[in-house]
Amino acid sequence: MKKAFILIAFMMMFFAVFMGCSSSAEEEKEDVVTIIPTEEEPETSQEPEVIQRNPIIKITCNTDVAFSGKSLLISVEFKDYDSIPNTVDVFIENLGTVYASNTNVNSNQITILIPSNYTSKTICFYVKAGEIESNHISLNYGYCVTVNELEDFVNSLTTSDEVLLKITGTYDDFKTKISLFKNENIRLNLDLCEIENLVIEDRLFKQCVSLVSLAIPDGIERIGKNAFERCSNLSGINLPDTISEIASDAFRFCTSLTKIVLPDNITQIAPYSFIGCEKLKEINLSENITSIGKYAFAGCAFETLKLPSKITIIEDGVFKECKKLYQIIIHEGITEIKKEAFYNTRLRTISLPSTLEKIGDYAFYFIWYDNFHKNEKLIIPAKVSYIGKDAFLKDYFIFSLIFEETTGWKAGDEEISAEDLAGGRGLFYLAGGANSDSPYKGTIWTRTTE
Repeated sequence: MKKAFILIAFMMMFFAVFMGCSSSAEEEKEDVVTIIPTEEEPETSQEPEVIQRNPIIKITCNTDVAFSGKSLLISVEFKDYDSIPNTVDVFIENLGTVYASNTNVNSNQITILIPSNYTSKTICFYVKAGEIESNHISLNYGYCVTVNELEDFVNSLTTSDEVLLKITGTYDDFKTKISLFKNENIRLNLDLCEIENLVIEDRLFKQCVSLVSLAIPDGIERIGKNAFERCSNLSGINLPDTISEIASDAFRFCTSLTKIVLPDNITQIAPYSFIGCEKLKEINLSENITSIGKYAFAGCAFETLKLPSKITIIEDGVFKECKKLYQIIIHEGITEIKKEAFYNTRLRTISLPSTLEKIGDYAFYFIWYDNFHKNEKLIIPAKVSYIGKDAFLKDYFIFSLIFEETTGWKAGDEEISAEDLAGGRGLFYLAGGANSDSPYKGTIWTRTTE
């Protein structure tokens, strides 16, 4: 019995020791857990971030057409931009980076030369250009030929599709080939930037109806007389900043020209420079311009214009037949508006400057009433002492003509009383035209000043 009791006691002690060790192990395990950092959430797979501010746009150009060993030109145009964006890189497979620019330029086109030994049938562009989307980029392709190859190349063209053509060689050789550009059946975008000693002399491209656009290199200082007269398909031209003179009739009757950017070096616009450019709607007139020659913009498509502040005389017929011109700012400092200056325009309102002294024959003749929205009056400033014959046409222009100075006026040799000109009745006496009842129509008005 005693032995059994001892055995039970021994077993109980053993069990207590075993439980104590187990409890210590549990306590020790809990201590370890408390010092382990909080478990992070498992990583999830993420798409790589797309950098939107400098997208790379791939454009493919098929070069299967008539490669025939000639160097190929690719022109990349950034539509809806006046100039190439601030940072542009063009990369071509197997050629690497072929164009890189970090500054704005005046043109919105890049022209890239692909060597004749480039064997790929497809050229892939990768254009990195700010935030420009692919629908703002277009391209054209063409060729680079020497002057000696030019005749054979032009004669091989059988389509009216526009072809980009870069020509290399000397000017003396080039000007003997000008007649090639009078072919009405082809359309050429010419790049002349690698013609040595190039000069745009008088009548150089006259009636070259093949020309659609033209790139001229820096260093050219003058566009000669009638240089592009009647280039009826010329829609654009890149004038370098070095040009300081555009001679008379230079772009006469370029009926497809829609926009032109004049370099800041130009201080005078010669007579008839852009006469008959019936689609010319945009032009920059810088503050450096001091004069605009007679009929320089007659027949153009401007709608609004602001004259440079250094101009003091509006010459004969400068805006004659500009049938879309409805607004122009005539600034203080203008002293004379010569004959036919605004003949047959669509001006809706006019404010004549206080400095004005002379108004020429037919200056505001045939300005249509239906566009004037019942313009109630026109004020003749006090300094005006000469008004040419039929300067205003009755019923088409204004309802009231007010003279700031009503005394001293004569129509021809006949004196006009101040009472006749008072109260806005001047239009009755001054207006010309078939519908005029004025006894003085067709006469010149002058005013004597003491």
